[in-house]
Amino acid sequence: MENRLGLFLVLLSVTCFCEANNTCYVPETKKSYVTSLAINMAHSVGPCVPPDPSVLLALNLGQVKVPTAQEILIEQLKNDAVDKVSKNLSFTSGKVALYVLALRSSCVDPSDISVQQGSINLVQLLENKTREELRAFGTAAVLAMGLVCVLGMENIPEKTLTEVRTALSGLLDLILEHQKDGLIGNAYSTSLAGQALLAAEKYFLISWDCSGTIQKVLDLIPEKTFSLPIAAARVLPFLWSTSYVSVKRLPCPEDDAHFISVEYTIVNDLSGDQFHHFTIIAVEEGSTVLQVMQKAAELDPNKFSFESKNFTWGVYITAINHLAESTIDRTCWLFFSGNTLLDKGVSSYIPKKNEHIIAIFSKY
Repeated sequence: MENRLGLFLVLLSVTCFCEANNTCYVPETKKSYVTSLAINMAHSVGPCVPPDPSVLLALNLGQVKVPTAQEILIEQLKNDAVDKVSKNLSFTSGKVALYVLALRSSCVDPSDISVQQGSINLVQLLENKTREELRAFGTAAVLAMGLVCVLGMENIPEKTLTEVRTALSGLLDLILEHQKDGLIGNAYSTSLAGQALLAAEKYFLISWDCSGTIQKVLDLIPEKTFSLPIAAARVLPFLWSTSYVSVKRLPCPEDDAHFISVEYTIVNDLSGDQFHHFTIIAVEEGSTVLQVMQKAAELDPNKFSFESKNFTWGVYITAINHLAESTIDRTCWLFFSGNTLLDKGVSSYIPKKNEHIIAIFSKY
């Protein structure tokens, strides 16, 4: 049984395609918390910041399209993995598994990682390290997700399935014993435990207050509990009602579909409650500013909702974030690319990759 357990994390990383059974959700009124957490996590990515596979994994599981962040992370993780192996640096089986999961979620083959300084097979490395470090696994939640994955596979001997169910039942009991005041252990262990319980609900009747746990986690977001990228990366899949076992079902983009990142800011320094909201939106290349605005409003309606009117020459924006133009006050929304006023309307202007579109409430 121990030898089989040693391979479950490998199976989770490479072959699993079972899905979490979505039984509880973030309320509509709190979805902006989750969106802001994801955006802040994406903003943590940079060429001078050490890469974290959990961040890439969370972005992909949540279908958060920030191509610049994802492109940077993919190259950083590939180079870092080869560097660790070639220099014999610390690279535990748990860390290798996260690299495999993250790269697989980005449609990168983890068994063939090639960069300028060399190439490695992360899948083979994970299998070897799993056997070597079997007794080092202390994360019941991750192991539970591996066991759930095995239950969803085909052609598994009945004897093995019985052993897996028994082992998984024990792990779930261990996880549930640590429930208290909505958390499972502490705020950080709750992230992985919630993922594991969601995944296991497909096979077990689990007595836990999922909605209560969701609410407790949401209450902790404004307190900056998950402000570190690694903390956000582990809690976001749970808030999106998914888990690491869902990696295999992630779709790979079609070759002809190319996404770009567009920065979008809305500014009001003139009237009432002033605001300055910024986001990064991923849209297909060739999209208009209007489509960027629509995607921003979809992701965070509390900040980026807008109203418009259709005219023969295009679309005219009359209000953003519930702040409407006024002919009496001679105010309107003007759109800029950086410091330059757009020479076309929002339904005609097509921003380039990484272009910064700014909507400013202005007087005329």
